[in-house]
Amino acid sequence: MRQFNPKNKGNNKGQVLMLALIMFSIVSVLSAVMASMWQAEIEVRNQERNSLRAFCLAQAGAEEAKAWARNNSGATTSSDVSLGGGRYRYVVSSATGERIIDATGETLDSSSNVIATRKIQLKITGSGASVAQVSSSWDEK
Repeated sequence: MRQFNPKNKGNNKGQVLMLALIMFSIVSVLSAVMASMWQAEIEVRNQERNSLRAFCLAQAGAEEAKAWARNNSGATTSSDVSLGGGRYRYVVSSATGERIIDATGETLDSSSNVIATRKIQLKITGSGASVAQVSSSWDEK
C-alpha cells in the first residue's frame, strides 16, 4: 500500500482531474436521460388529456342524441357541434325495433387538426319517456 508522503503531494493532481472529468461525464449523461424521460412523460400526459377531452365530447353528443331520441320517435337525424377545443357529432338512425346512436368526439389543435378521437355507440329501444338503453360501446383512435 502506498503511504502519503508530504513531499509528493503534487503528484496526485492528474488523478483528481481525471476523477472530476469522469464524475462530470456521469452527471451529464444522467441529466440528459432525465430530461428525455420528462419530455416523454409530458407527451404521454398530453395524449391522455386530449383523449379524455374527446371522450367527454363524445359523451356530450350521445347525451344530446338521447334527448333528441326521447322527443322524436322513429326519426333519423344528425348533428355537428363545435365546443371548446373540439367538436362532437352524432347520428341517430332507426333499425328494426331500436335506434342506434353513433357519437364521435374530436379534440382539435390550434389549426383545427384532429389530435384525438373517441366514438360511442348506443342502442336504444322504446320512445318518449320509455326510452331504454340496450347496449353501448366505445372506441379510441
